[in-house]
Amino acid sequence: MSFLFLVQMIINIKIILKTEKSYGNINDIENYIQNQSSHYRKKELIMLNTLLSATATVLFVLLCVIYPLGILRFSEKSKEKQRKSVDCFLRKIHKKMGVWIIVVSLLHGIVEIKAGNLDGMFSGKICFLLLILLWLSYGLKRVLKEKWMIVHRILAVLTVIAVIVHVGGM
Repeated sequence: MSFLFLVQMIINIKIILKTEKSYGNINDIENYIQNQSSHYRKKELIMLNTLLSATATVLFVLLCVIYPLGILRFSEKSKEKQRKSVDCFLRKIHKKMGVWIIVVSLLHGIVEIKAGNLDGMFSGKICFLLLILLWLSYGLKRVLKEKWMIVHRILAVLTVIAVIVHVGGM
């Protein structure tokens, strides 16, 4: 009895126990293993994509909440102090979150392509382009001078609309 035959028998027994089907030769077993690994790969891509899209969503909400948080005022001192603390923290990490959302969104798009899911690809590209423009508007702060914040806010509103359309599935 050769070693290959023994391995084939052991794998075949495992397959029979798992699927209640018998596979006769090594090619059938290799095909089964490839199908199983592609199934697990698809599951892994779905899990990774869920993590990436959830991360992008959290980052996006934190980036967007800064403006309303800056306008909002509380009459109660403890709530106002807490609001200021959160506002100050979010403003400190705003630039870093902006870079991270670009990175996470790019990875999200790549994983979607690898998984073969092309739904929402057009709206996703629009969202990504708007994120890049938001980043560039900050980079052009010295060139745009006082107008950069207006440009940045207009782009932010457009990005919010685009993300709503993207998440809505159009």
